[in-house]
Amino acid sequence: MMNPIRLVLVDDHQVFRKGLRDCAEAVGMQVVAEAGNGHEALAVIAGVQPDVVVLEPQTSDGGGLGSVRAMADSRPRTPVLLVSACDDAALVSEALCVGASGYASKRCSAEALLAAITATAHGLTVLDERVQNHVRTAVADCAARLLVDTIPFPSLSRRERQVLELLACGMEPARIARELTLERHTVHNYVSCVVRKLGAGNREEAVALARSHGLGHRPPDWPSQGAGRSRSRWAVLPGHLGDQHEKTRPAGAATGADTASDESPRLRGMDRFTDPRRSHHEQAIDPA
Repeated sequence: MMNPIRLVLVDDHQVFRKGLRDCAEAVGMQVVAEAGNGHEALAVIAGVQPDVVVLEPQTSDGGGLGSVRAMADSRPRTPVLLVSACDDAALVSEALCVGASGYASKRCSAEALLAAITATAHGLTVLDERVQNHVRTAVADCAARLLVDTIPFPSLSRRERQVLELLACGMEPARIARELTLERHTVHNYVSCVVRKLGAGNREEAVALARSHGLGHRPPDWPSQGAGRSRSRWAVLPGHLGDQHEKTRPAGAATGADTASDESPRLRGMDRFTDPRRSHHEQAIDPA
């Protein structure tokens, strides 16, 4: 017989705790302690060794997320499942960042909440479907802000950045025009815009500035539209950047599936797409 899942319930509403206790014990779970807020919970968790802490992050003491962080620091192997009526994506995202194992809404059914507790006890991350899309959006927005903060020269457009990196690779405007299938005067216009936006005195200063920021060490990720002479030898999975050209392979040559026998099963049969060990930039552009 399996050991029952041991719970600590943390909520400042006694009625909610009693209702959840009754539901949990009805299916064989064991509530080993209760607390009205996170600070009280920290005092009892060490002594009762729970499998899951069910925590309302917005308790009256205002220490919800701080308590999650403290629990993660002191007992990193004890998962904390947030259960709240609040479905604010920022709150949930922050809680996951500081150590929470998942989130369930108080609006869900008792069966769904007990299933979430069981999944959390088995090491899974649980997210109520009400907040999944909100969290995805918040993560995407955060990633976009991080990208803007980390890439050099955020004032440049995508095409201007391509022209600048090709310049930093040592290409002349005429060669850039051929590579990007643009008119030569159009490339010169892009170069002028780049020089102006970077505050450089001329093209050479702009190139030096680009190289000082790490550009120009390899060919850039050229666009799928207008790239007249794509050098890609690796196909990109649908929905990713780059031209979808398959790698040229002589007749009778071994496929990626044949040569990946020592790899994990996820890597087998992917010769039509990408080598997953290469970055998107390397998949889109082969520097050879």
